[in-house]
Parts: sequence; structure tokens; C-alpha cells
Amino acid sequence: MKRGDIWIVAGGAEFTGKPRPVAVLQDDRFAELGSITLCPFTTKMCIRDRFKHDKRITFGKIDDYVLGRVPDRFRVFKLHGSVNWGRCLTSGPSVVTQSQQARGPWGSAEIMIENAAALGLSDDYCVVTDDKAGFVGPPLFPAIAIPVVSKATFECPPAHVDMLRNLIPEVDRILAIGWRANERDFLNMLRDMNAASIVTMCGPHSGDTLERLRGLSFRVKPNPMALDGFSRSVTDSRLNAFLAGDSFAKRCV
Repeated sequence: MKRGDIWIVAGGAEFTGKPRPVAVLQDDRFAELGSITLCPFTTKMCIRDRFKHDKRITFGKIDDYVLGRVPDRFRVFKLHGSVNWGRCLTSGPSVVTQSQQARGPWGSAEIMIENAAALGLSDDYCVVTDDKAGFVGPPLFPAIAIPVVSKATFECPPAHVDMLRNLIPEVDRILAIGWRANERDFLNMLRDMNAASIVTMCGPHSGDTLERLRGLSFRVKPNPMALDGFSRSVTDSRLNAFLAGDSFAKRCV
């Protein structure tokens, strides 16, 4: 691997294992080390783009994801952050805080990486909208997390995590799409859930995901399903009963 290369990588025991495109960030001279720093492209804005024509649902501010105009219908918890989220700096070398110039909210990526260890990050998150011209202030630090198995924190506002914790006991069904249920902290959060119906869609790994969820302390309702993949599953008549009812539309993780 060389710095700047794009590779497809699947992690080992300490990572979530799903193959993802990554960029190699470390210098070629780090070859003798036991690890390579990777940046997975896993936090797309597909949900925001899906609802961009629905004026009732907005994502212009960080709390819009969990407190939108129709909060009883949609809450979006992005525990790994997002490509359009940034964290405000509390401190840092002037070469960083003054590096914004004409680059918009993100400043100089090269300068930010070189001085990463000296940066102070706040718990204040900012959504970078399509209109970047009005941004004022020091550059933002990208709010994106590498999805590892044992990470201790999430890359989203603490208030979002608290809200999700409070909602989990009310969840009555889980539709897991492309998720392999490897993140320990999130699985521990799910232990507070009551009896739930489960459907997993993760290709050949759907059965493994289902078994991990069944291994938690909450009760699994009868007839859980492990389906091969999303495209074929959306036309599967077995999903009709699972998706029926207002409770699924109102309480969904």
C-alpha cells in the first residue's frame, strides 16, 4: 500500500469486518509498524438526500436528525458521524485555526492532519450544508468514526446518544440492513430493549447477525427472519406482517 491509494479492506477481529473502500493515510515509511491508519467512506448522506423534497423533514442543523418537524415519524441517529458533520475546535495551533481561507468549513486537510494531536475538540457539532459560503469561524474537524468493535465513544452529540438510550426500551422491532451487529457498545445499549421482532438483511452474514441479536438479554419475538439481501428482501411477502402497524413507523432504530 502507498499513501493516497484507494483499497477495499475488511477488518479483522477488532473491526466490524464489512468490506469497505478506504484511503491509505499513513506514510509509506510506516510499513514496519503493525497497523495502518485507514479512513472508511461509510457515512454517506443518503437518508438526507432521500427526503430532500419533503419540506417537513430538514437536516440543516444537527438536532434536526433527531428532532425534526415530524419527530414521531423519523429520528435518524448517526452514531458513526457523517461526511457533512464537523466538530468545533476549542483550541489548536494558529496554523490550524487560521487555515480556513477559501477552503470553506474544512480548512486545509493536510494542516489539520499534521496538527491533529494538538487539537482540542468540543462536543458541539455542525452540519455543513450545500451553501458553504456563509460559514464563519475556525475550520471544523470531520466528525467521522472508524467502525471498530470495541470503541468507547460514538461520533455524534452526547444528547443524541442519550435520546437513543431512552427510546430503546420502546422499540418493538428491528430491521437490520447491511449491519453485522459487531459493535459492542451499541449491542450493550440494545440490552435495555424489551421483546422485539427481528429481521436481518446482510447477505450471507444475515444468520450470524440474527444469532448475535438473539444472544442479547431481551426476548426475541417468534419467527425472526434472516434474509439474504436487501434487493430481494423488499419484495418478500414475509416482510408484510413485520412492517404492518403504526408502531413500527413511530418507534424504529
